[in-house]
Amino acid sequence: MVDTRRLTTLFSAIGRGDWEETASSALEIVDTVDAKGNRKAAQTLRGALNGLVHHPAGRPAHPAPQSALSQILIRCPVGVPLTELFLRPETSELLTAIQDEWAAQDALAAAGLPMRRRLLFHGPPGCGKTVTAAALGAVLGVPAYVVRFHALIGSFLGQTAVHLREVFQFAAQRRCILVLDEIDVLGKQRGNQMDVGELDRIVVALMQELDLAKIRGLVIGATNLPAHLDTALWRRFDLHLEFPAPTAAELLAYGKRLAKKHGLSLSPAVRKRLAGAGDFAAAERCILEEARRRIIQLHKDKDNAG
Repeated sequence: MVDTRRLTTLFSAIGRGDWEETASSALEIVDTVDAKGNRKAAQTLRGALNGLVHHPAGRPAHPAPQSALSQILIRCPVGVPLTELFLRPETSELLTAIQDEWAAQDALAAAGLPMRRRLLFHGPPGCGKTVTAAALGAVLGVPAYVVRFHALIGSFLGQTAVHLREVFQFAAQRRCILVLDEIDVLGKQRGNQMDVGELDRIVVALMQELDLAKIRGLVIGATNLPAHLDTALWRRFDLHLEFPAPTAAELLAYGKRLAKKHGLSLSPAVRKRLAGAGDFAAAERCILEEARRRIIQLHKDKDNAG
């Protein structure tokens, strides 16, 4: 079911004759239906909106990623639900606060208190930054898109600023989570004499987009190298969330939960590998390798018995 808030927003836009907002709200509902796994229904609804999602002058009112954007923005599949992620208590509390602000954003805006929309996730690789961004989008009922920087960066540096503006315009027209993964690629500390001066201007362009773009959803920057980020870029984010490397006990607990899903009991050797995995991604690989090994062994035993 679509919640009353989204339907109220849609009906209010229709009543005002605001067709751009109508298209935006309608497509947000379609995204929610799609995110819940009702792909056929979502496809039918999108087809019904074909005549609405274009401005009378022929300009898209609520564009989906197309042309250059289709190469730059990749929709994040929702993997693990937010409630099942291994997050530190302080991180969970901050994410809950963002959810509360999202639910009360109209009331906050009426009081002159906009919600925090620009988040920075930082910490070692494999500790759940991108997975958390996608899971947060699922909780909020909006899609999450990861920016592919190799497609964003043009042959000429001037193209990069143009692509960057297109990405932020997309986020200003649609409620979504825009994930700037490895943001240090564009936002590294300025003033390095080994860099071309144009690279510093790209950092400035990124900061200006963060300052000026009227984001309808959230922008999440993620980096494994926080020390490489430009000092001024840090100030553009409303909230900084650290994703520290997990402890051996956390990795073991995470591995046990994954093992339970696959019906595995953990041998001392696997427990040892889990404790030394280093990050959640490596711990997951460890469990999947063990699950595959046991399935293959059962298959071999069955063939031999036959």
